[in-house]
Amino acid sequence: MKLFKYTDLNTLKLILENNSLLFRSPRDFNDPYDCQLPFDFNNSEKEVLDYFKYLRNRKRHLPLDKIFNRLPDNWKEMSEDEVIELHAIRNSNNDVSLRLEADEAINEIITNMGVCCFSKDSKNILMWSHYSDMHKGVCLEFEIEYDKNIFFDLIEIEYVNRYDKFNILREQENKGEFKKYMVGLKSKDWKYEDEIRSIKTTNGLHKFKPNALTGIIFGLKSSEVERTCIESFCKNKIIYNHICFYKAKKIDGIFEIGY
Repeated sequence: MKLFKYTDLNTLKLILENNSLLFRSPRDFNDPYDCQLPFDFNNSEKEVLDYFKYLRNRKRHLPLDKIFNRLPDNWKEMSEDEVIELHAIRNSNNDVSLRLEADEAINEIITNMGVCCFSKDSKNILMWSHYSDMHKGVCLEFEIEYDKNIFFDLIEIEYVNRYDKFNILREQENKGEFKKYMVGLKSKDWKYEDEIRSIKTTNGLHKFKPNALTGIIFGLKSSEVERTCIESFCKNKIIYNHICFYKAKKIDGIFEIGY
């Protein structure tokens, strides 16, 4: 399966020189809803107890557990009645305490997370305009089968008009849906991006296997000088001399880009 990444020429040069892709923090995204949807914490006493037992019996804890396990040192020995009483106290004042703790824990996850965005479509006119320097940049072609590390944790974006808040306690075992809610939902306004994301627990530069980069598509308005420079650089680097080069072109009679 091939995925595509639109970018400008300056970023392309950094990608090639460092043999790395930048996994950005979602805090830097241009959509105020992206990775920042609110959660639902309206739960019954039974759901609270079930989640508490789930935490107590689990050997490894996740960052999100901080929402519920900021308890006294002896929290693992607490009785069910004590858990219910503590939950009632924490939920007083309109659940402000719990929501603040939730915001802090989720903020930590989002801040540390790294996301690299790709598209399934290499011929989208808007994508070329918005992310490839108004058609003066490039679109990179990756074969995901050649790099199971970079493309290990992929999420395909679902585009919707509305969403139902995710309840962490009620859906404690549904890690796939939790991740989908965290990083995989966007407004239908973004549907043209046809996006698939690669997720890492840390943001910053991550090395990719050179053979996974199989093609570079130059934009309609890219200069011949820049194209020659990039092609020469790749052909003189053993790790990149397998790359195929293409030049985008208009298709007569229809609003479509080919190459």
